[in-house]
Amino acid sequence: MISTFHDNSTYTGTRAGEECEKPICVKDYNTTMGDIDLKYQKLSMYPMERKRGLKWYIKMFKRLLNTCVHNAYILYKDSHNKRYDEKNIMTHRDFRYQIAVSLKMRHVPPAPVRSLISRSELRLDRTKNHMPIRGDNLCCQMCSLKYAIRSRAVIQCSVCKVGLCVLKDDCFLEYHSVETLPPRRLKRDKPKRGHGLGRQNRRNEHTEPTPLTSKE
Repeated sequence: MISTFHDNSTYTGTRAGEECEKPICVKDYNTTMGDIDLKYQKLSMYPMERKRGLKWYIKMFKRLLNTCVHNAYILYKDSHNKRYDEKNIMTHRDFRYQIAVSLKMRHVPPAPVRSLISRSELRLDRTKNHMPIRGDNLCCQMCSLKYAIRSRAVIQCSVCKVGLCVLKDDCFLEYHSVETLPPRRLKRDKPKRGHGLGRQNRRNEHTEPTPLTSKE
């Protein structure tokens, strides 16, 4: 710090909630600064728009969002100073943390309720209507067990809630019919090509072989 008015005396201030020694000119500046300088000082600790990008309006949006959060904190302090003690008021950092937590809790889906029935009993239960429905992009359970590959499937069971192939190896029917699922294969033991009997191989099995013709 360089000043033409102050000497090298210091005072005990706070930084991030901890006490530290600061030059006395910093105290005078913080006391007499304007609102714009104070806003820039507060926002400099949370630079949301510092990430570079090609779209200039994204940076402007982040700057406006950062300013809105800061203005919300000012309104929070003004509304709580009249009713609560200063010790019960959240800091700027805690205020932003509470905003992030509330947004996360608002948009995170609730955790699924675990059933007391085991998965093996559920998949072999004939009293339930196991129907293939379109859902999230999940890994096929049978392909991961038999071939040690991550085969993506958008079809899942309406009861078991697991991804299963329908058109490749008919994993959906096999998953709900076999008593014991095949053991999980190691990655080094998986086939080099294909899913075993793929669609083309099954088509070749059902077609009759063409007779051999000999040239005279």
